[in-house]
Amino acid sequence: MVPPVDPCRARLTGRYLSALCCIASRKDLIRNLFASTEYASQGIYTIRFFKNGHWKHITIDDRIPCNVTPATCALPMLTRPT
Repeated sequence: MVPPVDPCRARLTGRYLSALCCIASRKDLIRNLFASTEYASQGIYTIRFFKNGHWKHITIDDRIPCNVTPATCALPMLTRPT
């Protein structure tokens, strides 16, 4: 959640969320964001983002980094324990 005291981030976040909402119901537009699914069976994707007037290609994987300990089992690194 973006704090209300940070209007710059709020506007930026709102733009991205608005764009995602616009394309969410259009499978063809979602598919167009994937520049490559050649290695999808191995969990690797190249996704296209339009930023500053240019398309940027970012390669990601579908793994979530986790800390594995007896106390947390497999707690994703980007979370906080409750």
